[in-house]
Amino acid sequence: MAADGWACVGDGRRIGGRGSQRVTRGLCVHMTCDDVDMTVEDPQTVLRAVAGARGWVLAVVSAARVVEVRRGLESAHAAGAFDPDFYDLELADTFHWEPPSELDEARSVIVVARPATAGRLVFRIGGRDIAVMVPPTYRRFRVAGREMVAQVDQVLRSSGHRAVAAEVPKKALAVGAGLARYGRNNIAYFPRMGSYAQIAAAWSDLPAGEDLWREPVMLEDCDACRACAVACPTGAISGERFLLRGELCVTHLNEWPGSFPEWLSGSAHNALVGCMRCQDVCPADRDVAGWVEDGPAFSDEETRLLLAASPLEGLPAETRVKLDGLDTFMEHGLLCRNLAALLTGEI
Repeated sequence: MAADGWACVGDGRRIGGRGSQRVTRGLCVHMTCDDVDMTVEDPQTVLRAVAGARGWVLAVVSAARVVEVRRGLESAHAAGAFDPDFYDLELADTFHWEPPSELDEARSVIVVARPATAGRLVFRIGGRDIAVMVPPTYRRFRVAGREMVAQVDQVLRSSGHRAVAAEVPKKALAVGAGLARYGRNNIAYFPRMGSYAQIAAAWSDLPAGEDLWREPVMLEDCDACRACAVACPTGAISGERFLLRGELCVTHLNEWPGSFPEWLSGSAHNALVGCMRCQDVCPADRDVAGWVEDGPAFSDEETRLLLAASPLEGLPAETRVKLDGLDTFMEHGLLCRNLAALLTGEI
């Protein structure tokens, strides 16, 4: 058991003690140069070999593809595809479209994805233990991205190149690079990982070579399936268009500050951050739906402090360690707000 309370194994054995599921081999491994022929001259070949040995997927695309993605978003916005407030919050100021000054000669973007598990937390309230989910995308969010970029950089440095983190639309780049396909719910689905994946991107001075860029492709199974649209609690997944109505999505609503809109039903909340409704019913996730790890359990006292939105610095040290280990990128106040929404009626 890790110090932050997460069970973390990579050999397929059962984890935790609260009904947790089996996780597949390699979910918590690190990408290194071990067992990979580093005498190969082509850095891209080495990168893919190292990633493949760990069950990850990786692609190298031209840095110019970021410009294409940006233009696509701006064109869609100009055509009225996005709610203006949603666009301003989620898209307009979220990404850094230019390489950082320390790598202003970037020639490519490296996209990498690795399997991820959902997390199951337990909050005790009134003598009852209540399970609360953290979707796989959010578990150890910042740490996961830093680890992947650092390990890509480690491999590249052996050939005289380097990589730095890129705050760009990772999902769009992964789909464009051919690593994944979109589901009807606009989530990226990867072979053997489904939507249980974490994506990182890095600017690099490595030449891109010939990248096999493609237009966005939807999963073939989505053509005759409406499971996610039926399960969506807010109607964000529409049969009228492929693009998600992001302004209605529970994930968008619980990532940003402020009160929840009056029209949002309390029953729509189902995770500490994000939303799992469409993933829970998706046939493309049938083989990975059991990828769940048990996280920390919060006592009755800890739960009540969080429901009262007690300042982080005023919480017991043990509680702060548990919260730090979640690393969902959400600020403390928003997590307290979301938890209160989830536990309404349980207090």
